[in-house]
Order: sequence, then C-alpha cells, then structure tokens
Amino acid sequence: MVEEILLQTKQQGMEIHIGQGTHTGLKRSMNPLKSLEKLGFKKWYSHRHPTGTKLSEHQTKVYITRCIEMVYMNTNFRVWPFKYVIWL
Repeated sequence: MVEEILLQTKQQGMEIHIGQGTHTGLKRSMNPLKSLEKLGFKKWYSHRHPTGTKLSEHQTKVYITRCIEMVYMNTNFRVWPFKYVIWL
C-alpha cells in the first residue's frame, strides 16, 4: 500500500539524521533512500543542514554533518492516469 501511494507522489522532500555517524546508523539511514530509487525516484536536490554540523573528534578536525535535506523526484509520475488520451 505504501508503494502505491509513493507511485502517485510527484516529489518527496525529507531530512535524514545520521545519529552518531556510525556505519550501522548510516546504513540504516540509506535503506529508505534505496527503496525510493527502486520505485523510480531520483535525487533532484540535496544539501547539508548547517545546524547539523559538528567538528570531528579525529585528527583531521573537519566539520561533518549529521543532517542532510533532500528532495527526490518520481521519474514514473504521470499527470494523466490514462494510458491513452483521445482528443475529440
């Protein structure tokens, strides 16, 4: 049922939180995205949320993000539910 609703959706916006940045947390966050891509959704826009960044605790001391905002577009979305349109 969820797949049927998603197939009728033109675009999907979401915000992904990656917890502690562990491999398991990252993998868990990516599973719904892989499911969307299997249904025909393609990533249209993404950016790192500025308030979700922190300074890494490793020697590199780079800023890493824990929050990503994304918009996916459904490439299978059709305005008309008909296979054929007849013009009179």
